[in-house]
Amino acid sequence: MNNAELLSLYNTDSRERLAPFHLERLDYRNQDREAFYSDLERNGPKSVTEFRQAFG
Repeated sequence: MNNAELLSLYNTDSRERLAPFHLERLDYRNQDREAFYSDLERNGPKSVTEFRQAFG
């Protein structure tokens, strides 16, 4: 369900006053590590070095 669909669940009555609320959401995506590292290298050697220092 995307954010617009979730909002429509809460916005069922236009006369109703909605209060803001905080929502944390974890979405999943396919990992393409080859493309990630290729883009990292394209950004330059500093990017590669900083990534290795941060994440090993």
